[in-house]
Amino acid sequence: MEEPFRVTWFALVIASPTLLSICRGELQCTMWNCEFPLINMSAGGAATLRRLVDEAYEIQYPTFALVINKLIIGSFVSSEFVTFLGRLTDSIEFFQFHDAVFPLPSDASIKKITITPGSKLRIFSAGRNNFLESLFIGSTLLTSVPASLVNLPALKELYVTNYPITTVHMDVFASNSQLEHVNLSSNKIKLLLPSTANDRQTYSIQKFDLSRNQLDHLEMTVFYSMPKLERLVLAHNVFPRYTYITIGLRTLRRDGRLVQIPKLITLYIHGNNIKQLDLSVLQANKDLMFLLMEHNKFRTLRASKPLRLNKLKSIDAEYNNITSVNFTLCDFPNIRSISLRYNRLKSIPPIFDRFPEVTLRMRGNPLSCGAIQPFKTQLVEGRLVLSTTSTENSCSTTSFITIDSDWKVCCDL
Repeated sequence: MEEPFRVTWFALVIASPTLLSICRGELQCTMWNCEFPLINMSAGGAATLRRLVDEAYEIQYPTFALVINKLIIGSFVSSEFVTFLGRLTDSIEFFQFHDAVFPLPSDASIKKITITPGSKLRIFSAGRNNFLESLFIGSTLLTSVPASLVNLPALKELYVTNYPITTVHMDVFASNSQLEHVNLSSNKIKLLLPSTANDRQTYSIQKFDLSRNQLDHLEMTVFYSMPKLERLVLAHNVFPRYTYITIGLRTLRRDGRLVQIPKLITLYIHGNNIKQLDLSVLQANKDLMFLLMEHNKFRTLRASKPLRLNKLKSIDAEYNNITSVNFTLCDFPNIRSISLRYNRLKSIPPIFDRFPEVTLRMRGNPLSCGAIQPFKTQLVEGRLVLSTTSTENSCSTTSFITIDSDWKVCCDL
C-alpha cells in the first residue's frame, strides 16, 4: 500500500508578505510554498486542509511549505488538532501561537515543531511521544526549560532561546538519550546545575550553546557526563577570569579520576571579560581544532607549561589588549591560522619558524616600519597579513614598505 503524502513543512502565520505567485485554485503558490488566507476548523477546516495538501501535492515540487495566514481552531481540542496535523505533515511552524499551553499528545507523529518569537506560550506540555525529533521555541513567555522533555525520548535538537530563564538543571535532559544539539543562547541563565545522578548519567550532547547569558562561573561537574561534546559555546557571558570556565578544559581530579572533554573540537569563549589566559589549561583536549576568544581583555597569550595539540588549526584572539605573545612551549604541528588583529602588539611574534605553515593576521596593531621590515618575505608570501593599500595611494603615516608593484604597507618610522 502506497504511503500517504505528507507535507514537508506546515506554517501557520497571522500575516505574511504578498507572494509573487501563480494562482492554482485557491492556493497562491511559488516554487517553495503555497499560501492560503484563512481556515476555520469549526467550519469545514479539516476537509479544507486535506484538500489543500492534495492540491499542493499536484504541483509536484520536491520540497514546499503550506502556509496558512490565519487559522481558527474553534471547538477543536488543541491536542486533537495537533494530532490531526501530524497526519498531514512532519514539520510545523507557528509564527504566532495565541494559547498559553502547547499540548503534544502521544499519538502526534510530527517530527519538528517551531514556535517563533511573539507567541504567548507559557507551557509546552508533551505526553509520552516517540516521534518528535526537533523542538525550537523562541522568545515566548517560558520561564524554564520544559519539564516534559522527559517524555520525548526521540528528541535530537532543542532550541530554547530569548527567555527569562535563570537556572537550568541538567536533570531535565536525563531521558533524552538521543539529544545531540542543545541551544540555550540569549536567555538570562546565571546557574547551570549538574546532574544529580553524577556518574550514572551520561548525555549524547555534541553541541552545547550557552552564549549570550549571564554566566560568571560554571560548575565543573556539569560536563562530566558529556563524553561526546564537540562544540562548546560560551561567548558573550560575564566571566571575569578564564579560571572560572576551565570546566573540563584542563585535567581535573575528582574522586581519584582524571576528567576532561575528550571530543571537544571547537571552543568559543569570545565576548567575555577574561583578562588572563594560560593556554596550558587546554592540554587535556587533544581533539581541539578551533579556539575562538576574540573580544576579551587578554594582555598576554602564552603557555606556562609544555603544550601539544596535534589537531589545532586556528587561534582567533582578535580585539583584545594583548601586548606580548609567547608560543615557546607550544607545539601545534597543524596550526594554519593565528589572528591577532586589533591588539596592542608593537612587534611581530617570532612564530614563523615554529609554525612553518601558519598565516599570521595582525592588522590594527601599532607596528612600526622597523618592526615590520624583517618580515617582508612573509608579507610577500601572504603569510603575514597587515593593512595594505595600493602603491598609487598616499599613506597618512610617515613611511611605508613596498610589498610588490601593486601593494604597500603604511607604517610609521
